[in-house]
Amino acid sequence: MRRVDREITDRNVIDELIAKASICRIGLVDGDEAYIVPMNFGYGDGCLWFHSALEGRKVDLVKKNGKASFEMDIDDGLVMDKVADKCTNRYSCVMGTGPISIAEGEEKMKGIELLMEHYSSEPFKMTDKCAPMVHIFKLEIRSLSCKRNGR
Repeated sequence: MRRVDREITDRNVIDELIAKASICRIGLVDGDEAYIVPMNFGYGDGCLWFHSALEGRKVDLVKKNGKASFEMDIDDGLVMDKVADKCTNRYSCVMGTGPISIAEGEEKMKGIELLMEHYSSEPFKMTDKCAPMVHIFKLEIRSLSCKRNGR
């Protein structure tokens, strides 16, 4: 990381930022082209969990390659000044890579629960209709970096 003064290495702080983020972008490789998709997510057991339709480009690429990168950020706002080089943006971002696969069985149900918990503090009921309608991707975080500007 070029700006080591902005690097966050404390895992508790990183976990707090992940909990605060509302969207995670996953990057997949499609031949010689990058494919980036913003997704809702859950976090648990050192993994990110995403839901997807049963068909589509994401599903095809996950099955074909099984490699992914991710990025999530929290925008804390612009800091403006009349002098251009004093303007900045306050933000935090978490990025990483790891293998991605389609979860099945109990692991799939766990992924759905983690997704729901990420967005709601209210209890929810799981029905038998939910799981067959979606794929749940599991991204095992193998590399992780975090950066913050401001605060």
